[in-house]
Amino acid sequence: MSSQVNNVFDQLFQITKQLSDEKAPSAIHKILKELYQIIQKHVTKYESINMLPVHAQTTFISISHLLTSIIANPDFPADSILLSSTCIAVLVAEIFSPDFASKFLIFLYHSVGKKIQGATLDGFIENETHPKSLYISFETCQIKEFLTTSSEEQTDLISIVQEFIQEEDKRKIPTFHQIAILHGILSCQRTDLFPFKSRLFGHKPFLIAIFNSIYLSCLTPCSSQYHAFSTLVNWLKTCQKFFHKLFDNRDNKSEIYFSSDTFIVKKILYLLESNWESPIKGVSSFVKEAYRLLIALSKTECYYLKNYDFDIVYYLLDQTSKLSWKVKGKYIVLSIILQFIDYTKFVKKHPDVPKEIILNLKANYAASAISEVYKSIVESMKKENSSLSDLHKEWCFWWKEPIVASLVSNDKLLIQGVANLILPWTLNSIPNSYELLLDVFEKEGDTAPTLMLMRIAKESGICELREKEVNLIRKYLHHQNVHLRMEILSVLCSSSKKSEALSEDELKLLQDFIIANLNIDSTSFQQLLLSQLRVLLVRIRNSLVQEYRLKCKDAHLIPEHLLKAKNVHLQLNQAQLEFVEWLVETAVLNTFPGASFQRRRISLSILNIIFDVLVVSPQGNKRKEKPSKFVKQVIQVAQMKDLWKFLIDETLLNIFPCVTDYTDEVRALAYSLLVEFSTWPGIYKDLPCETLIRRGFDLCSNPDYRSNEAGAYLICLVYKKFYVRDNKFAESNGAFIIPYLSRIFGRTGYQEYYILIDVPTVKYTHGVLLALQYCLSNSKEALRSYSYKQPAKVVQFVDSVMNFCEITIEEVLNVLRGDDEKNHCPSFSDIGEALEKVVISQQSEIEKAVDLSKEVELLLTCCWHKIKNCCFVLYELASCIYELNIDIQSKKGYLCKISDQLSYVLITCRHRGIVDACSLALNKFCVMLLKDDDLHEEICF
Repeated sequence: MSSQVNNVFDQLFQITKQLSDEKAPSAIHKILKELYQIIQKHVTKYESINMLPVHAQTTFISISHLLTSIIANPDFPADSILLSSTCIAVLVAEIFSPDFASKFLIFLYHSVGKKIQGATLDGFIENETHPKSLYISFETCQIKEFLTTSSEEQTDLISIVQEFIQEEDKRKIPTFHQIAILHGILSCQRTDLFPFKSRLFGHKPFLIAIFNSIYLSCLTPCSSQYHAFSTLVNWLKTCQKFFHKLFDNRDNKSEIYFSSDTFIVKKILYLLESNWESPIKGVSSFVKEAYRLLIALSKTECYYLKNYDFDIVYYLLDQTSKLSWKVKGKYIVLSIILQFIDYTKFVKKHPDVPKEIILNLKANYAASAISEVYKSIVESMKKENSSLSDLHKEWCFWWKEPIVASLVSNDKLLIQGVANLILPWTLNSIPNSYELLLDVFEKEGDTAPTLMLMRIAKESGICELREKEVNLIRKYLHHQNVHLRMEILSVLCSSSKKSEALSEDELKLLQDFIIANLNIDSTSFQQLLLSQLRVLLVRIRNSLVQEYRLKCKDAHLIPEHLLKAKNVHLQLNQAQLEFVEWLVETAVLNTFPGASFQRRRISLSILNIIFDVLVVSPQGNKRKEKPSKFVKQVIQVAQMKDLWKFLIDETLLNIFPCVTDYTDEVRALAYSLLVEFSTWPGIYKDLPCETLIRRGFDLCSNPDYRSNEAGAYLICLVYKKFYVRDNKFAESNGAFIIPYLSRIFGRTGYQEYYILIDVPTVKYTHGVLLALQYCLSNSKEALRSYSYKQPAKVVQFVDSVMNFCEITIEEVLNVLRGDDEKNHCPSFSDIGEALEKVVISQQSEIEKAVDLSKEVELLLTCCWHKIKNCCFVLYELASCIYELNIDIQSKKGYLCKISDQLSYVLITCRHRGIVDACSLALNKFCVMLLKDDDLHEEICF
């Protein structure tokens, strides 16, 4: 054996040792990549394993066992299984003769299938001698026997091969692991394995012999269909690549595979037709590719055999013509076969095709496939018509009328389909098609299609807003039709480039548009307004960054602290800088008290978008966002021009009234903006925190939950801004956290020495509990850090909160039960009667005139909100306890106590609001415990 061969097997031996000593899937995958590079270096062929030296035989058997164990192991990732299959198949094909290799690979396919389908996964064991060595115990002796005594006379081998090549109705569906073996076989692209023929598989090429297994694999459940169809496409590509090697030496040229209505063609077409509408991502692409490859193979074989009686293209066309225009598969096949036939003859024979194609674009499920047919026909037109005038004439004759008719129709789905799938491609593919369509719409006076066409052309980079377009937009800028205004907004904001600067005309039109459309009730309009403004602001930001780079080309070489001197004299697009400044001022002004809900919500959302685009996105922390260090320089340049000071001044303090708004969404938006982007407290003393805290407690004492939430937001805002600004600050500020939280907790009236309280008559505490919940949700890092320094104080605080929540829940549930202590789960009517008695007993003679039902309703609201907020406080407290530096038994004790309390509420109360809130809190609690498997198992089971 040559030194090269020795070297290869030495490397294989080292790989075997690495695989035996490694169990981590990621590390094994890395080793498999190294193995794949090694096995391709072997050039010598051996008839069987007996021809190898003893140490090479041992190495090969070991590597075979290890790779097979990975392939058959369901716990390994799919990528590793596929790579292992490729490695073992290529290794066998490179080392051994086609005769031996084909039999071994068929045997391997059978063995893996037998292992998986036999449901004996305990066959995977760890070697006792080498604890980290993983090998496969099943078939070990059989594999070794096969490797050493393989011959055509082996009865078991013959039966395995016969089972491998027999028809599908007599075989089981392959598993994913067997599909992986087929994938590996098709990876052997440099060998003479595929043309090899044997009497064991009917004197057919080995590549043809494996077709039945590939066909069966495509019948597998959805979980493996992607890999199965990938294997089918690879098989067709391999047939195309090795066609002449496969068939040049064909003994009988009458043996046909692809150039007739053969078994293979029928089965492939059946698979493709069955998966036209496959829900599995990627399968549709494989189906299209398989059609193309099958057509190419059929034509190649027809040419080779000089047999032109069968044309698969017209065979498919004939079959497709019988299908309804509503069938998605019809368009998939047409889009492919139209590339191989004369489109003129086709459309003349079927003159209704253009109309049907455009009309059926309203079917969302098939719209993409339908558009592919249109593209195929137009591409053929472009090839046939060399001059632009001939192309225009041909396109207008067939397509202009149906496209125009669809855009002026009242069918929104049809308009959307044409606008999204047909027009953008048409404008980019057919020169001057924009002008052709625009002339038609202008003559007819159809404004909506005209604006839509302008928008698509602008997005495609076909046209810019000139005087004619600007005048049209200005004319319809304030039209009463909301859909026209939506199109105008899209035209103004859209662009083919994300860094294209806006013109002064566009900015002025946008200012007029925005100020007049902040109070629109249409949900679709609001969504479009906000999404388009985000697109617009990203354009402005990117264009300013691009301009900065052009004017300061060496900025990336200069340290950031030295750029300020250069920025003083830099001039950027003044109109865009002023537009952003105007937009912030407008948004802030439109949050004034008394403004409508829509105006305030939209204005706050605009502010949120502005800060997100200029502050958050440049940091690159969001998905698909790239950080940009030059945004800071653009902001600095703007602020030197006395613009964009809203990023550093008290501008956002003007939205404080929105925190106490009566609508949930406005409150939440305002709170989020103030927490994330406000510079308060900073250097501004106009808004002392003590004033906010007092106002917050006043609102928390109100029985109305909306006032409670406003108060809780104010209290938590002070807490976030002064105590836990970020994790690092919170960890160093732990000594002040407990007193602040204790101050909130003290407002509940809880005293350690007096725990039996009369809940119905106590001051409303559910608002304070809500404030405590919000603050605890931001206290994990601070309490964890403080528990290292003062664990006793933290534990004392935790005990106090838990005791109060338990007492409150028990007392309120007792009130809801009434006098019937045995009734642990009162009905809603029982609750009403119990609360009515409480109200009557507490009313004086003067108060008898008060409406009883309203008093009961108020008391019920207070009761169920107390329990709800207690449940969420317990969950937030559990999240903090989980992070504390306390002994594990104490931690388990607290968490078990909280889970028992939440379970107790669910068991003893039927009130829908309480049950829903407690269920959500318990669900979050269990999800939090998933971080620790032992805790989760001990507490939740």
